[in-house]
Order: sequence, then structure tokens, then C-alpha cells
Amino acid sequence: MLSFDVVYMFTQIPLMETLDLITNLVDPETINVIRNFLSSTLFSLLGTFYEYINETTMGSSLSPLVTKIFMEHLEVKAIKS
Repeated sequence: MLSFDVVYMFTQIPLMETLDLITNLVDPETINVIRNFLSSTLFSLLGTFYEYINETTMGSSLSPLVTKIFMEHLEVKAIKS
């Protein structure tokens, strides 16, 4: 039996690798919209602004879908090995 224990999933998904996976699933115009949406990741904490650079963001409407695509890829890769 194989088990994955994922902690802090949204902030640990490698964005560039996942965007490469999505590129194979959608047309170029759609991937540009997704890339622009996911790169607009400013948030504020205690009066200081931060930006997610390499990960998906918590609270983004696309994060669950992007995370699912990456996790499915990871599961297939793990099962094949």
C-alpha cells in the first residue's frame, strides 16, 4: 500500500513544473490566462506585502485545480516506479 502525507500542500506545489503539465492539457491562450492569474499573488500580513513566486497560493480559486493536476502527475509517477 502506498500513502502520501502532504503538509502545506498549496504552498508546496512547484508552479513552473505544474504550468508545464497544464500546457499539455489546454490551448496556448488559456495557459497564458492561467499563468497571468497565478503570477498575481500579492498578499498582506501585519502591514507588509509579500508575493508568492514559486508556489500556488492559498485562497486562489485556481489553486485546488492546479494542485490536483500536480498531485495526479506525482501519483502516476510514483506508481510507475
